[in-house]
Amino acid sequence: MLALGALDVLRADGGWGRGVSVTGFDDIAEATPAGLTTIRQPGEAKGRSAATLLLDPPVDAAAGQILLPTTLVVRSSSGPVPRS
Repeated sequence: MLALGALDVLRADGGWGRGVSVTGFDDIAEATPAGLTTIRQPGEAKGRSAATLLLDPPVDAAAGQILLPTTLVVRSSSGPVPRS
């Protein structure tokens, strides 16, 4: 939601397309029509893992660190660094 707000401000201020890239996290539904580049996470797996850790916490704290896969979803809110 913060990244979508940043896009709104940049568009209203005329800063859109002037070497500024905006990225979000979670790939919420509103990201697609806004053209927001984002990181997609497996929400259901994240929730399941969090519930498991909460209900049955591991003895070893390191075992509580879970790495889930993510995907970069590139849309129009990001691009290459402009050349001088």
